[in-house]
Amino acid sequence: MKEKILRIDKIQEHHLREILHYEQEFLLIDTPKHMSFLHNYVVLNNYVVLTILIDGEMQVRINGVQEYTLKAKGMLYHLPEQLLQVVNLSDDFQAKCIIMSKEFVSKLSVLNSLDMSFHLVRHPFISVSNETLESLLQCFMMLQNLLINDQKNIHLAKILQHLLTAYMLSFSYHIHNDLTNKEPTTRNEIITYKFIELLKNYGVKEHGVQFYADKMCLTTKYLTHCVKEVTGISAKQYINKYLIAMAENLLVSNEITLVQVAYKLGFNDPSNFGNFFHKHVGKTPNVFREENSHSTITSY
Repeated sequence: MKEKILRIDKIQEHHLREILHYEQEFLLIDTPKHMSFLHNYVVLNNYVVLTILIDGEMQVRINGVQEYTLKAKGMLYHLPEQLLQVVNLSDDFQAKCIIMSKEFVSKLSVLNSLDMSFHLVRHPFISVSNETLESLLQCFMMLQNLLINDQKNIHLAKILQHLLTAYMLSFSYHIHNDLTNKEPTTRNEIITYKFIELLKNYGVKEHGVQFYADKMCLTTKYLTHCVKEVTGISAKQYINKYLIAMAENLLVSNEITLVQVAYKLGFNDPSNFGNFFHKHVGKTPNVFREENSHSTITSY
């Protein structure tokens, strides 16, 4: 099936009526329907999404490159501005989701710690024991009860944040164990994930391997070697895949012109962008936009 693109920028009022939420900041989804809906779509959103996988199996692709097959029981951590494609879901798939705005998450110090952030970027899915899964589900139920019974409480946001922080502090213990139980982190992995972090910050403007090698005080040859050892593709191929993923996301939005898309992605000449896109996708940006324009949404 041909992939389609969705962009989740904002939760609109008619969707909010269907799910438990606190303003646009915090939402709970108690059904796997949203994952089924996103099957074969690529999503860019402005929220942090914690997906608690209760049963079954799901296969996802992050940023168009990294692919994971996730089996119950565990939690998937999806960062803002990451491209997420749900490739496959098993028939017995069951999950619950906690969705938080970037502003809400900024007040949860445990999710902003360097150790946790670095680990979750490298290993976005964490398997847990039955006991830990039960603890996560208890947290979810308590959050549900708060949203049902305390909507008029002027301190609701802080209560939600404190409760979630308490549970995440407990869960960080399991993240630590998950990290220590994995193979020792190699220099190639450290360099590769530093490269990926730099790409997230500079990728739409800097397209050359030399820029990232200079940032890391490495030769382009060594950086390319490290990235290929870890990801299976070269640093340049990784940059190109990232650019194409971002280009596809921008193209399905009719809010900006093709020329603006090209400039936004660091191409000074729109024709160069058109040639680049056609080379890697097999069709022009205009054709791609026409084929996918019906799939664009700005809400969930």
